[in-house]
Amino acid sequence: MTTTHTAGDLGALTGSIQAFGRMISQGKVVEAVLKRAKIDLSRADLQALHALQEAGGGVRPGDLADRLLVDAPTITRRVQLLEARNLVRRTTDPCDRRAQLVQLTAQGTRTLERAMTAYQLWLETVLAGWTDADRAQLALLLGRFTEDVHAVEAHGH
Repeated sequence: MTTTHTAGDLGALTGSIQAFGRMISQGKVVEAVLKRAKIDLSRADLQALHALQEAGGGVRPGDLADRLLVDAPTITRRVQLLEARNLVRRTTDPCDRRAQLVQLTAQGTRTLERAMTAYQLWLETVLAGWTDADRAQLALLLGRFTEDVHAVEAHGH
């Protein structure tokens, strides 16, 4: 039996969201983009650098772990690896001398910018056949969808 889907059918939408989610969560796209651009970062490295950039300035390791939804030992190892590659540095928190902050180095910022440029070029290739109106609509709808997911989850529905 063949199932047909209408434009407003949640079955078709669910299938599309699941396929997109699998593609993103497996990280194969990001890893392939980084490899083609000859950027020696893992997806986890990139996520950590991006979270640090978004935070702007230093972030305590525990806060970084929370942002990345990982545990403290995982973020400690990640920071150590990134620090050994001069992509991040640890400094003393000026508000609490007992605590440390993690921040991007200049090299970390440059590496992240190269990775984001590579991703933008990949996205440009993917969307090459799309009109500006289609791109704008996709951005609008994805933004709206993301906001609505956050709103529902924040209210526990």
